Amino acid sequence: MTLENWMRERLKQALLEMRKQNPRTSIRSLARKLDIPAGTVNLLLLGKRSVSAKLAEKLSQALALDPMERKKVDTLLNEKKAASSRTRKSESPHSVNRVLEKVYRPSVLRLSGEQFADISEWYYFGILSLLKTRDFSEDPRWIGKRLGIHSSIAQAAFGKLLEMGLIVRGPNGKPKRGYDVIRTIDQIPQKSIRKSHEENIRLAKKALNEGVFEQCDFTSINLPVTFSRLNDIKLKIRRFQEEMIAEFAYDSQPDEVIRLASFLFPVTVREEASS
Repeated sequence: MTLENWMRERLKQALLEMRKQNPRTSIRSLARKLDIPAGTVNLLLLGKRSVSAKLAEKLSQALALDPMERKKVDTLLNEKKAASSRTRKSESPHSVNRVLEKVYRPSVLRLSGEQFADISEWYYFGILSLLKTRDFSEDPRWIGKRLGIHSSIAQAAFGKLLEMGLIVRGPNGKPKRGYDVIRTIDQIPQKSIRKSHEENIRLAKKALNEGVFEQCDFTSINLPVTFSRLNDIKLKIRRFQEEMIAEFAYDSQPDEVIRLASFLFPVTVREEASS
């Protein structure tokens, strides 16, 4: 049994015990009692949330685990760390996404280089995220206003997403995402990737300079690192991104769209490159 499966069963037991006292007890009520975000508890119960050492400790305290149960958690956590250590050397940053997709089991589309080039502008993915908000309207004027783009651009982009099957219509005719997760293949042309990253920088600069600074978070650190560990750092960034998705992207009624962009780059010139 994995740590995630054990914690899921323990949470189910806690929920069942609460429902014996009050049949109307909800997952949100359980989350309040445990002092853990409802989204996290929900994903744990669905088997769609990884359990880190920090989360395992928090759950152990919140569930008031006895010494035998805590020993079991420690054993499962050590097994998980050992398994992770064995596979880390063979992982690439992109393989992290593929492993997590198997855990979450969403519907996944991998865009080819040509497909990505067609929708590399930021607002295409903005529209796909906007679809999940509680007050979404496919009116181009509404989309344009929410994303700060012209309605004609919004209309053309929405049509393109429909054409590509990234947006589909449900039985009631309302638009929805055609895929839960959209990835890119590893061999995306450098020109398209550069264009996408430049868009991220431009959007960040706009947010910084146009009055929404208090809604943003701009942080940076300089790290003295061993060059051979660069891939390990990239893996941690990928895992962090997936944790953010698991923690926050499954709210039942989201009302805004944010963009989280990560930038990792050297500030020193390697000696062999400068000689």
